[in-house]
Amino acid sequence: MRQYSFHIFSVAILFIFLSPFFLKKDFKCLVGDNLNQHIAINSIIVQNDALCFESDEKVPYIMGGIPRGFLKSELNFVFLLYKYLSTTDAYRIIKILICLVAFFGMLLFSNRYIFKNENKSLTYLISIAFATLPFFPNGFLTIAGQPLLLFSYLNIYYKKDNKYDWLLICIFPFFSSLILGNLFFHVFLFAFFISKFYLSGKVNYKIIFSFLIFIFFSIVAEYRLFEFTFFSDFFSSRDEMLRLGTLNLKGVIGTSLIFLIKGHRHFASLHFPFIVLIIVAALIFIKTLKGNKLFMFLILIVIFSVSFENIFYGWDKLNFLKLKSNFINSFTFRFYSILPLAFYLLLGISLFELCKIQKYRFFLYFFVVLIVGNNMFGTKHISSENVFYHTYFNEKSKTHYSINDFYSTDFISSIRTQLKLNKNDMVACVGFPSVLLNYNNISTIGGFLNNYPLKFKERMRKIIASELSKNKELKKRYDYYGVRCEILSSELSNNNSIKKINDLSINLVELRNYNCNYIFSKYPIENFDREGKLVLKKHNSNQKAYLSKIFIYKV
Repeated sequence: MRQYSFHIFSVAILFIFLSPFFLKKDFKCLVGDNLNQHIAINSIIVQNDALCFESDEKVPYIMGGIPRGFLKSELNFVFLLYKYLSTTDAYRIIKILICLVAFFGMLLFSNRYIFKNENKSLTYLISIAFATLPFFPNGFLTIAGQPLLLFSYLNIYYKKDNKYDWLLICIFPFFSSLILGNLFFHVFLFAFFISKFYLSGKVNYKIIFSFLIFIFFSIVAEYRLFEFTFFSDFFSSRDEMLRLGTLNLKGVIGTSLIFLIKGHRHFASLHFPFIVLIIVAALIFIKTLKGNKLFMFLILIVIFSVSFENIFYGWDKLNFLKLKSNFINSFTFRFYSILPLAFYLLLGISLFELCKIQKYRFFLYFFVVLIVGNNMFGTKHISSENVFYHTYFNEKSKTHYSINDFYSTDFISSIRTQLKLNKNDMVACVGFPSVLLNYNNISTIGGFLNNYPLKFKERMRKIIASELSKNKELKKRYDYYGVRCEILSSELSNNNSIKKINDLSINLVELRNYNCNYIFSKYPIENFDREGKLVLKKHNSNQKAYLSKIFIYKV
Protein backbone atom coordinates (compact mmCIF):
# COMPACT_ATOMS: atom_id res chain seq x y z
CA MET A 1 0.00 0.00 0.00
CA ARG A 2 2.89 2.34 0.85
CA GLN A 3 4.22 2.25 -2.73
CA TYR A 4 0.91 3.66 -3.95
CA SER A 5 0.57 6.32 -1.25
CA PHE A 6 1.97 9.15 -3.36
CA HIS A 7 -0.17 8.07 -6.32
CA ILE A 8 -3.24 8.39 -4.10
CA PHE A 9 -2.00 11.66 -2.57
CA SER A 10 -1.36 13.15 -6.02
CA VAL A 11 -4.79 12.17 -7.31
CA ALA A 12 -6.42 13.63 -4.19
CA ILE A 13 -4.61 17.00 -4.42
CA LEU A 14 -5.20 17.33 -8.16
CA PHE A 15 -8.87 16.46 -7.73
CA ILE A 16 -9.26 19.12 -5.02
CA PHE A 17 -7.42 21.68 -7.18
CA LEU A 18 -9.55 20.85 -10.23
CA SER A 19 -12.80 20.34 -8.28
CA PRO A 20 -14.41 23.62 -9.47
CA PHE A 21 -14.41 22.16 -12.99
CA PHE A 22 -15.97 18.87 -11.82
CA LEU A 23 -18.33 20.05 -9.09
CA LYS A 24 -19.33 23.59 -10.10
CA LYS A 25 -21.61 24.62 -12.93
CA ASP A 26 -20.06 28.09 -12.78
CA PHE A 27 -16.46 28.70 -11.77
CA LYS A 28 -14.58 31.99 -11.60
CA CYS A 29 -12.12 33.02 -14.31
CA LEU A 30 -9.71 35.93 -14.52
CA VAL A 31 -11.13 38.99 -16.31
CA GLY A 32 -7.91 40.73 -17.38
CA ASP A 33 -6.64 39.58 -20.81
CA ASN A 34 -8.89 36.55 -20.48
CA LEU A 35 -12.67 37.02 -20.15
CA ASN A 36 -12.33 40.52 -21.59
CA GLN A 37 -10.50 39.27 -24.66
CA HIS A 38 -9.45 35.73 -25.56
CA ILE A 39 -12.37 33.60 -24.36
CA ALA A 40 -14.95 35.74 -26.13
CA ILE A 41 -12.93 36.08 -29.35
CA ASN A 42 -12.50 32.30 -29.60
CA SER A 43 -16.25 31.85 -29.16
CA ILE A 44 -17.16 34.62 -31.65
CA ILE A 45 -14.95 33.09 -34.37
CA VAL A 46 -16.59 29.69 -33.93
CA GLN A 47 -20.16 30.94 -33.49
CA ASN A 48 -19.96 32.90 -36.74
CA ASP A 49 -18.36 30.08 -38.76
CA ALA A 50 -15.34 32.31 -39.30
CA LEU A 51 -12.66 29.70 -38.58
CA CYS A 52 -11.61 29.26 -42.19
CA PHE A 53 -12.29 32.77 -43.47
CA GLU A 54 -9.78 34.26 -45.88
CA SER A 55 -7.38 36.64 -44.16
CA ASP A 56 -9.19 39.73 -45.47
CA GLU A 57 -12.71 38.44 -44.67
CA LYS A 58 -14.25 40.20 -41.71
CA VAL A 59 -15.19 38.46 -38.46
CA PRO A 60 -18.44 40.19 -37.43
CA TYR A 61 -19.12 42.24 -34.31
CA ILE A 62 -15.49 42.77 -33.19
CA MET A 63 -14.65 46.40 -34.02
CA GLY A 64 -17.50 46.29 -36.50
CA GLY A 65 -15.74 43.53 -38.41
CA ILE A 66 -12.05 42.72 -38.09
CA PRO A 67 -10.08 40.91 -40.84
CA ARG A 68 -9.64 37.23 -39.96
CA GLY A 69 -5.87 37.41 -40.49
CA PHE A 70 -5.43 39.46 -37.31
CA LEU A 71 -6.73 36.62 -35.13
CA LYS A 72 -5.50 33.19 -34.01
CA SER A 73 -5.11 30.39 -36.56
CA GLU A 74 -7.92 27.84 -36.79
CA LEU A 75 -5.33 25.05 -36.54
CA ASN A 76 -5.00 25.65 -32.80
CA PHE A 77 -6.63 22.79 -30.89
CA VAL A 78 -8.67 25.13 -28.66
CA PHE A 79 -11.02 25.86 -31.55
CA LEU A 80 -12.00 22.19 -31.73
CA LEU A 81 -13.20 22.46 -28.14
CA TYR A 82 -15.04 25.75 -28.70
CA LYS A 83 -16.70 24.32 -31.81
CA TYR A 84 -18.24 21.26 -30.15
CA LEU A 85 -18.67 22.45 -26.57
CA SER A 86 -20.20 25.43 -24.83
CA THR A 87 -17.82 28.26 -23.93
CA THR A 88 -17.86 27.21 -20.27
CA ASP A 89 -17.20 23.53 -21.02
CA ALA A 90 -14.45 24.35 -23.54
CA TYR A 91 -12.70 26.45 -20.94
CA ARG A 92 -13.24 23.71 -18.35
CA ILE A 93 -11.48 21.12 -20.53
CA ILE A 94 -8.64 23.53 -21.38
CA LYS A 95 -7.87 24.16 -17.70
CA ILE A 96 -8.04 20.44 -16.81
CA LEU A 97 -5.69 19.53 -19.67
CA ILE A 98 -3.25 22.28 -18.69
CA CYS A 99 -3.03 20.96 -15.14
CA LEU A 100 -2.71 17.28 -16.11
CA VAL A 101 -0.09 17.88 -18.81
CA ALA A 102 1.92 20.02 -16.37
CA PHE A 103 1.77 17.25 -13.76
CA PHE A 104 2.64 14.28 -15.97
CA GLY A 105 5.25 16.25 -17.93
CA MET A 106 7.09 17.31 -14.79
CA LEU A 107 6.68 13.81 -13.35
CA LEU A 108 8.33 12.17 -16.35
CA PHE A 109 11.08 14.76 -16.66
CA SER A 110 12.03 15.04 -12.99
CA ASN A 111 11.93 11.28 -12.50
CA ARG A 112 14.36 10.61 -15.35
CA TYR A 113 16.58 13.70 -15.39
CA ILE A 114 16.52 15.19 -11.87
CA PHE A 115 15.73 12.57 -9.23
CA LYS A 116 16.85 9.67 -11.46
CA ASN A 117 14.33 7.25 -9.93
CA GLU A 118 15.90 7.77 -6.48
CA ASN A 119 13.16 9.73 -4.70
CA LYS A 120 9.61 8.99 -5.83
CA SER A 121 7.96 11.03 -3.09
CA LEU A 122 9.73 14.27 -3.97
CA THR A 123 9.20 13.58 -7.67
CA TYR A 124 5.45 13.55 -7.09
CA LEU A 125 5.51 16.60 -4.81
CA ILE A 126 7.47 18.68 -7.33
CA SER A 127 5.06 17.64 -10.06
CA ILE A 128 2.02 18.58 -7.96
CA ALA A 129 3.58 21.95 -7.13
CA PHE A 130 4.21 22.72 -10.79
CA ALA A 131 0.74 21.52 -11.83
CA THR A 132 -0.99 23.82 -9.31
CA LEU A 133 0.54 26.98 -10.77
CA PRO A 134 -2.07 29.44 -12.11
CA PHE A 135 -1.19 28.93 -15.79
CA PHE A 136 -2.55 31.60 -18.11
CA PRO A 137 -4.94 29.72 -20.43
CA ASN A 138 -4.49 31.82 -23.57
CA GLY A 139 -1.27 30.00 -24.39
CA PHE A 140 -2.89 26.61 -23.63
CA LEU A 141 0.05 24.19 -23.17
CA THR A 142 2.78 26.73 -23.99
CA ILE A 143 4.13 26.90 -20.42
CA ALA A 144 2.51 23.87 -18.79
CA GLY A 145 3.82 21.61 -21.55
CA GLN A 146 7.46 22.75 -21.36
CA PRO A 147 8.63 19.92 -19.03
CA LEU A 148 7.08 17.32 -21.35
CA LEU A 149 8.62 18.96 -24.43
CA LEU A 150 12.01 19.18 -22.72
CA PHE A 151 11.69 15.51 -21.73
CA SER A 152 11.26 14.53 -25.39
CA TYR A 153 14.12 16.73 -26.61
CA LEU A 154 16.52 15.26 -24.03
CA ASN A 155 15.38 11.74 -24.90
CA ILE A 156 16.28 12.48 -28.53
CA TYR A 157 19.62 14.05 -27.57
CA TYR A 158 20.64 11.12 -25.34
CA LYS A 159 19.29 8.55 -27.86
CA LYS A 160 16.54 7.36 -25.49
CA ASP A 161 13.77 8.49 -27.84
CA ASN A 162 10.79 6.62 -29.17
CA LYS A 163 8.00 7.45 -31.62
CA TYR A 164 6.03 9.33 -28.94
CA ASP A 165 8.84 11.86 -28.47
CA TRP A 166 8.80 12.65 -32.17
CA LEU A 167 5.00 12.74 -32.24
CA LEU A 168 4.98 15.28 -29.40
CA ILE A 169 7.40 17.57 -31.25
CA CYS A 170 5.16 17.38 -34.33
CA ILE A 171 1.85 18.15 -32.57
CA PHE A 172 2.95 20.52 -29.78
CA PRO A 173 2.73 23.69 -31.98
CA PHE A 174 -0.99 22.99 -32.46
CA PHE A 175 -1.57 23.08 -28.69
CA SER A 176 0.54 26.13 -27.86
CA SER A 177 1.70 29.55 -29.01
CA LEU A 178 4.93 30.44 -30.77
CA ILE A 179 5.05 34.10 -29.73
CA LEU A 180 3.83 33.55 -26.16
CA GLY A 181 6.57 31.14 -25.23
CA ASN A 182 7.69 28.50 -27.74
CA LEU A 183 10.10 30.80 -29.55
CA PHE A 184 11.89 31.87 -26.37
CA PHE A 185 11.90 28.36 -24.90
CA HIS A 186 13.72 27.17 -28.01
CA VAL A 187 16.21 30.04 -27.86
CA PHE A 188 17.29 28.82 -24.42
CA LEU A 189 17.18 25.20 -25.54
CA PHE A 190 19.34 26.04 -28.55
CA ALA A 191 21.86 27.78 -26.25
CA PHE A 192 21.89 24.69 -24.01
CA PHE A 193 22.62 22.30 -26.87
CA ILE A 194 25.24 24.66 -28.32
CA SER A 195 27.02 24.57 -24.96
CA LYS A 196 26.81 20.76 -25.00
CA PHE A 197 28.33 20.74 -28.49
CA TYR A 198 31.08 23.13 -27.36
CA LEU A 199 32.00 20.90 -24.42
CA SER A 200 31.80 17.59 -26.28
CA GLY A 201 32.90 18.64 -29.77
CA LYS A 202 30.27 16.29 -31.26
CA VAL A 203 27.39 17.35 -33.51
CA ASN A 204 24.08 15.72 -32.63
CA TYR A 205 22.21 15.59 -35.93
CA LYS A 206 19.06 14.09 -34.40
CA ILE A 207 18.50 17.10 -32.15
CA ILE A 208 19.07 19.48 -35.09
CA PHE A 209 16.51 17.53 -37.11
CA SER A 210 14.01 17.66 -34.22
CA PHE A 211 14.39 21.46 -34.10
CA LEU A 212 13.74 21.71 -37.84
CA ILE A 213 10.62 19.56 -37.47
CA PHE A 214 9.32 21.80 -34.70
CA ILE A 215 9.98 24.92 -36.81
CA PHE A 216 8.16 23.40 -39.79
CA PHE A 217 5.04 22.46 -37.80
CA SER A 218 5.08 25.83 -36.01
CA ILE A 219 4.87 27.55 -39.40
CA VAL A 220 1.99 25.23 -40.38
CA ALA A 221 0.11 25.71 -37.10
CA GLU A 222 0.49 29.49 -37.14
CA TYR A 223 0.42 30.10 -40.87
CA ARG A 224 -1.84 33.16 -40.40
CA LEU A 225 0.83 34.83 -38.24
CA PHE A 226 3.53 34.22 -40.87
CA GLU A 227 1.21 35.21 -43.71
CA PHE A 228 0.31 38.43 -41.93
CA THR A 229 3.93 39.25 -40.97
CA PHE A 230 5.63 38.56 -44.30
CA PHE A 231 3.00 38.60 -47.07
CA SER A 232 0.24 40.99 -45.96
CA ASP A 233 -0.26 44.59 -47.06
CA PHE A 234 -2.25 45.39 -43.89
CA PHE A 235 -0.95 48.11 -41.60
CA SER A 236 -1.17 46.99 -37.98
CA SER A 237 -1.79 48.96 -34.79
CA ARG A 238 1.53 47.51 -33.60
CA ASP A 239 3.33 49.52 -36.30
CA GLU A 240 2.80 52.62 -34.11
CA MET A 241 4.04 51.07 -30.89
CA LEU A 242 6.82 52.98 -29.16
CA ARG A 243 7.82 51.70 -25.74
CA LEU A 244 10.53 54.12 -24.59
CA GLY A 245 12.32 53.42 -21.33
CA THR A 246 12.37 55.98 -18.52
CA LEU A 247 14.73 54.29 -16.03
CA ASN A 248 18.38 54.97 -15.24
CA LEU A 249 20.70 52.09 -14.34
CA LYS A 250 19.74 52.25 -10.64
CA GLY A 251 16.06 52.10 -11.59
CA VAL A 252 16.69 49.12 -13.88
CA ILE A 253 18.38 47.20 -11.05
CA GLY A 254 15.54 48.07 -8.65
CA THR A 255 12.74 47.02 -11.02
CA SER A 256 14.66 43.85 -11.90
CA LEU A 257 14.83 42.88 -8.23
CA ILE A 258 11.09 43.52 -7.86
CA PHE A 259 10.44 41.42 -10.98
CA LEU A 260 12.68 38.68 -9.56
CA ILE A 261 10.49 38.52 -6.46
CA LYS A 262 7.05 38.94 -8.03
CA GLY A 263 7.51 37.32 -11.44
CA HIS A 264 5.11 37.91 -14.32
CA ARG A 265 1.36 37.55 -13.80
CA HIS A 266 0.82 35.77 -17.14
CA PHE A 267 3.70 33.36 -16.44
CA ALA A 268 3.37 33.00 -12.68
CA SER A 269 6.05 30.91 -10.97
CA LEU A 270 5.10 31.84 -7.36
CA HIS A 271 8.69 31.14 -6.38
CA PHE A 272 8.91 33.61 -3.53
CA PRO A 273 9.61 32.95 -0.70
CA PHE A 274 9.69 29.16 -0.31
CA ILE A 275 11.34 28.09 -3.56
CA VAL A 276 13.92 30.85 -3.28
CA LEU A 277 14.73 29.78 0.30
CA ILE A 278 15.34 26.17 -0.79
CA ILE A 279 17.55 27.25 -3.71
CA VAL A 280 19.58 29.57 -1.45
CA ALA A 281 19.89 26.82 1.19
CA ALA A 282 21.20 24.43 -1.46
CA LEU A 283 23.82 26.96 -2.59
CA ILE A 284 24.96 27.44 1.02
CA PHE A 285 25.07 23.81 2.17
CA ILE A 286 25.91 21.97 -1.07
CA LYS A 287 29.35 23.20 -2.10
CA THR A 288 29.47 20.98 -5.20
CA LEU A 289 26.28 22.54 -6.59
CA LYS A 290 28.24 25.39 -8.13
CA GLY A 291 29.87 22.77 -10.35
CA ASN A 292 26.48 21.49 -11.56
CA LYS A 293 26.37 22.83 -15.14
CA LEU A 294 22.57 22.49 -15.52
CA PHE A 295 21.95 24.25 -12.20
CA MET A 296 24.22 27.17 -13.08
CA PHE A 297 22.75 27.36 -16.60
CA LEU A 298 19.27 27.70 -15.08
CA ILE A 299 20.51 30.42 -12.70
CA LEU A 300 21.85 32.32 -15.72
CA ILE A 301 18.48 31.86 -17.49
CA VAL A 302 16.64 33.39 -14.52
CA ILE A 303 19.05 36.33 -14.30
CA PHE A 304 18.88 36.95 -18.06
CA SER A 305 15.08 36.64 -18.26
CA VAL A 306 14.47 39.01 -15.37
CA SER A 307 17.06 41.59 -16.36
CA PHE A 308 16.33 41.56 -20.11
CA GLU A 309 12.74 42.67 -19.58
CA ASN A 310 13.79 45.71 -17.56
CA ILE A 311 16.96 46.59 -19.46
CA PHE A 312 15.43 46.33 -22.91
CA TYR A 313 12.09 47.98 -22.17
CA GLY A 314 12.98 50.16 -19.20
CA TRP A 315 16.53 51.53 -19.61
CA ASP A 316 16.51 54.97 -21.24
CA LYS A 317 20.00 54.36 -22.74
CA LEU A 318 18.50 51.85 -25.21
CA ASN A 319 15.77 54.14 -26.54
CA PHE A 320 17.82 54.82 -29.68
CA LEU A 321 17.21 51.19 -30.77
CA LYS A 322 13.45 51.60 -30.49
CA LEU A 323 13.48 54.87 -32.41
CA LYS A 324 15.25 53.12 -35.28
CA SER A 325 13.23 49.91 -35.57
CA ASN A 326 9.48 49.29 -35.82
CA PHE A 327 10.06 45.58 -35.27
CA ILE A 328 11.72 46.08 -31.88
CA ASN A 329 8.74 48.15 -30.73
CA SER A 330 6.01 45.92 -32.10
CA PHE A 331 7.45 42.56 -31.02
CA THR A 332 7.39 41.49 -27.38
CA PHE A 333 10.44 39.49 -26.28
CA ARG A 334 8.89 37.16 -23.69
CA PHE A 335 12.04 35.53 -22.35
CA TYR A 336 10.37 35.55 -18.92
CA SER A 337 8.02 32.82 -20.20
CA ILE A 338 10.72 30.31 -19.19
CA LEU A 339 10.67 31.37 -15.51
CA PRO A 340 8.09 28.84 -14.19
CA LEU A 341 10.02 25.91 -15.64
CA ALA A 342 13.42 27.33 -14.64
CA PHE A 343 12.43 27.90 -11.01
CA TYR A 344 10.86 24.46 -10.60
CA LEU A 345 13.86 22.72 -12.18
CA LEU A 346 16.11 24.66 -9.81
CA LEU A 347 13.83 23.55 -6.98
CA GLY A 348 14.08 19.92 -8.07
CA ILE A 349 17.88 19.94 -8.34
CA SER A 350 18.19 21.71 -4.97
CA LEU A 351 15.94 19.16 -3.27
CA PHE A 352 17.79 16.26 -4.87
CA GLU A 353 21.08 17.47 -3.41
CA LEU A 354 19.72 18.56 -0.02
CA CYS A 355 17.95 15.24 0.51
CA LYS A 356 21.36 13.59 0.63
CA ILE A 357 21.67 15.29 4.02
CA GLN A 358 19.30 13.01 5.91
CA LYS A 359 18.51 15.36 8.82
CA TYR A 360 17.01 17.97 6.47
CA ARG A 361 14.68 15.59 4.65
CA PHE A 362 11.56 16.20 6.79
CA PHE A 363 11.89 19.97 6.52
CA LEU A 364 12.25 19.70 2.76
CA TYR A 365 9.06 17.69 2.47
CA PHE A 366 7.34 20.27 4.66
CA PHE A 367 8.57 23.13 2.47
CA VAL A 368 7.29 21.49 -0.71
CA VAL A 369 3.88 21.04 0.93
CA LEU A 370 3.99 24.78 1.77
CA ILE A 371 4.74 25.52 -1.89
CA VAL A 372 1.69 23.52 -2.99
CA GLY A 373 -0.43 25.28 -0.37
CA ASN A 374 0.84 28.67 -1.50
CA ASN A 375 -0.03 27.85 -5.11
CA MET A 376 -3.55 26.81 -4.17
CA PHE A 377 -4.42 29.30 -1.42
CA GLY A 378 -2.03 32.25 -1.74
CA THR A 379 -4.30 35.31 -1.47
CA LYS A 380 -1.72 37.76 -2.78
CA HIS A 381 -1.99 36.36 -6.26
CA ILE A 382 -5.25 38.15 -6.91
CA SER A 383 -4.53 38.77 -10.59
CA SER A 384 -3.61 35.18 -11.34
CA GLU A 385 -5.76 32.57 -13.04
CA ASN A 386 -6.31 30.47 -9.90
CA VAL A 387 -9.83 29.17 -10.45
CA PHE A 388 -9.72 27.03 -7.29
CA TYR A 389 -9.01 29.91 -4.90
CA HIS A 390 -11.27 32.49 -6.51
CA THR A 391 -14.23 30.12 -6.87
CA TYR A 392 -14.21 28.89 -3.27
CA PHE A 393 -12.57 31.66 -1.25
CA ASN A 394 -12.99 34.99 -3.06
CA GLU A 395 -16.75 35.37 -3.38
CA LYS A 396 -16.70 39.16 -3.82
CA SER A 397 -13.84 39.28 -6.29
CA LYS A 398 -13.84 42.17 -8.77
CA THR A 399 -11.13 40.55 -10.86
CA HIS A 400 -12.73 37.14 -11.37
CA TYR A 401 -16.22 36.20 -12.60
CA SER A 402 -17.94 33.14 -13.94
CA ILE A 403 -18.36 33.04 -17.72
CA ASN A 404 -22.13 33.38 -17.39
CA ASP A 405 -21.92 36.26 -14.91
CA PHE A 406 -19.44 38.12 -17.06
CA TYR A 407 -21.15 37.88 -20.43
CA SER A 408 -24.73 38.12 -19.04
CA THR A 409 -26.26 36.75 -22.24
CA ASP A 410 -29.92 37.02 -21.20
CA PHE A 411 -29.47 40.56 -19.95
CA ILE A 412 -27.65 41.81 -23.05
CA SER A 413 -30.00 39.95 -25.40
CA SER A 414 -33.01 41.68 -23.86
CA ILE A 415 -31.39 45.06 -24.51
CA ARG A 416 -30.53 44.09 -28.08
CA THR A 417 -34.15 43.10 -28.67
CA GLN A 418 -35.54 46.21 -27.00
CA LEU A 419 -33.37 48.52 -29.14
CA LYS A 420 -33.91 46.36 -32.27
CA LEU A 421 -30.19 46.24 -32.99
CA ASN A 422 -28.93 44.34 -36.04
CA LYS A 423 -25.44 43.32 -37.16
CA ASN A 424 -24.83 46.65 -38.91
CA ASP A 425 -25.74 48.84 -35.91
CA MET A 426 -22.65 49.98 -34.04
CA VAL A 427 -22.32 50.61 -30.32
CA ALA A 428 -19.58 52.41 -28.35
CA CYS A 429 -18.71 51.09 -24.87
CA VAL A 430 -17.61 53.15 -21.89
CA GLY A 431 -16.27 51.60 -18.69
CA PHE A 432 -16.51 47.96 -19.74
CA PRO A 433 -14.95 45.73 -22.43
CA SER A 434 -16.54 45.89 -25.87
CA VAL A 435 -16.12 42.16 -26.30
CA LEU A 436 -18.88 41.61 -23.74
CA LEU A 437 -21.34 42.95 -26.33
CA ASN A 438 -19.57 41.21 -29.24
CA TYR A 439 -20.08 37.88 -27.50
CA ASN A 440 -23.80 38.67 -27.48
CA ASN A 441 -23.98 39.55 -31.18
CA ILE A 442 -23.76 43.34 -30.92
CA SER A 443 -21.25 45.19 -33.10
CA THR A 444 -18.97 47.69 -31.42
CA ILE A 445 -16.78 50.43 -32.83
CA GLY A 446 -13.99 49.59 -30.39
CA GLY A 447 -12.26 46.61 -28.88
CA PHE A 448 -9.38 45.27 -26.84
CA LEU A 449 -6.90 43.47 -29.12
CA ASN A 450 -3.15 43.02 -29.27
CA ASN A 451 -3.21 43.36 -33.04
CA TYR A 452 -5.78 45.07 -35.27
CA PRO A 453 -5.85 47.33 -38.37
CA LEU A 454 -4.12 50.66 -37.87
CA LYS A 455 -7.01 52.52 -39.51
CA PHE A 456 -9.28 51.41 -36.64
CA LYS A 457 -6.92 53.05 -34.17
CA GLU A 458 -6.83 56.26 -36.22
CA ARG A 459 -10.63 56.25 -36.43
CA MET A 460 -11.01 55.93 -32.67
CA ARG A 461 -8.41 58.60 -32.02
CA LYS A 462 -10.52 61.18 -33.86
CA ILE A 463 -13.41 60.31 -31.56
CA ILE A 464 -11.56 60.43 -28.22
CA ALA A 465 -8.96 63.15 -28.96
CA SER A 466 -10.43 65.56 -26.37
CA GLU A 467 -10.37 62.91 -23.64
CA LEU A 468 -6.76 62.01 -24.44
CA SER A 469 -5.75 65.67 -24.20
CA LYS A 470 -6.95 65.74 -20.56
CA ASN A 471 -4.49 63.07 -19.43
CA LYS A 472 -0.90 62.86 -20.74
CA GLU A 473 -0.40 59.29 -19.47
CA LEU A 474 -3.65 58.11 -21.10
CA LYS A 475 -2.64 59.79 -24.37
CA LYS A 476 0.78 58.19 -24.28
CA ARG A 477 -0.70 54.75 -23.55
CA TYR A 478 -3.12 55.03 -26.47
CA ASP A 479 -0.74 56.56 -29.03
CA TYR A 480 2.28 54.37 -28.28
CA TYR A 481 0.64 51.11 -27.16
CA GLY A 482 -3.03 51.25 -28.05
CA VAL A 483 -4.25 47.70 -27.39
CA ARG A 484 -7.41 49.27 -25.89
CA CYS A 485 -9.03 50.84 -28.92
CA GLU A 486 -12.15 51.99 -27.07
CA ILE A 487 -13.92 55.09 -25.74
CA LEU A 488 -11.44 56.03 -23.02
CA SER A 489 -12.35 58.34 -20.16
CA SER A 490 -9.70 60.38 -18.37
CA GLU A 491 -11.85 60.19 -15.22
CA LEU A 492 -11.97 56.39 -15.29
CA SER A 493 -8.22 56.14 -15.83
CA ASN A 494 -7.57 58.24 -12.72
CA ASN A 495 -10.02 56.60 -10.32
CA ASN A 496 -10.92 52.92 -10.03
CA SER A 497 -13.68 53.58 -7.46
CA ILE A 498 -15.58 56.08 -9.61
CA LYS A 499 -19.40 56.04 -9.45
CA LYS A 500 -20.16 58.41 -12.34
CA ILE A 501 -18.51 60.25 -15.22
CA ASN A 502 -18.98 63.99 -14.93
CA ASP A 503 -17.74 65.07 -18.34
CA LEU A 504 -17.11 62.78 -21.32
CA SER A 505 -15.69 64.82 -24.20
CA ILE A 506 -15.97 62.83 -27.41
CA ASN A 507 -16.60 63.73 -31.04
CA LEU A 508 -20.19 62.67 -31.66
CA VAL A 509 -20.04 63.74 -35.33
CA GLU A 510 -17.18 61.30 -35.96
CA LEU A 511 -19.04 58.65 -34.00
CA ARG A 512 -22.12 59.03 -36.23
CA ASN A 513 -19.93 58.85 -39.35
CA TYR A 514 -19.21 55.24 -38.50
CA ASN A 515 -22.86 54.24 -38.04
CA CYS A 516 -22.58 54.27 -34.25
CA ASN A 517 -26.08 54.77 -32.86
CA TYR A 518 -25.66 54.24 -29.13
CA ILE A 519 -23.21 54.59 -26.26
CA PHE A 520 -23.43 51.86 -23.60
CA SER A 521 -21.88 52.92 -20.30
CA LYS A 522 -21.27 51.12 -17.02
CA TYR A 523 -21.58 54.49 -15.24
CA PRO A 524 -23.98 57.42 -15.64
CA ILE A 525 -22.48 60.13 -17.87
CA GLU A 526 -23.57 63.39 -16.25
CA ASN A 527 -23.08 65.76 -19.19
CA PHE A 528 -25.04 63.41 -21.45
CA ASP A 529 -27.89 63.21 -18.92
CA ARG A 530 -28.15 66.99 -18.82
CA GLU A 531 -28.54 67.02 -22.58
CA GLY A 532 -31.38 64.52 -22.39
CA LYS A 533 -29.63 61.79 -24.32
CA LEU A 534 -30.33 58.96 -21.88
CA VAL A 535 -32.70 56.59 -23.66
CA LEU A 536 -32.52 53.48 -21.49
CA LYS A 537 -31.46 52.71 -17.93
CA LYS A 538 -31.43 49.01 -17.29
CA HIS A 539 -30.71 47.03 -14.13
CA ASN A 540 -29.63 43.43 -14.14
CA SER A 541 -31.36 41.22 -11.62
CA ASN A 542 -28.17 39.21 -11.15
CA GLN A 543 -26.16 41.23 -8.65
CA LYS A 544 -23.15 38.92 -9.09
CA ALA A 545 -22.80 39.94 -12.73
CA TYR A 546 -19.89 42.02 -13.97
CA LEU A 547 -22.31 44.41 -15.65
CA SER A 548 -25.09 44.76 -13.09
CA LYS A 549 -26.18 48.14 -14.38
CA ILE A 550 -26.05 49.77 -17.78
CA PHE A 551 -26.83 53.27 -19.09
CA ILE A 552 -27.62 53.68 -22.77
CA TYR A 553 -27.38 56.99 -24.63
CA LYS A 554 -28.51 57.88 -28.12
CA VAL A 555 -25.76 59.32 -30.30
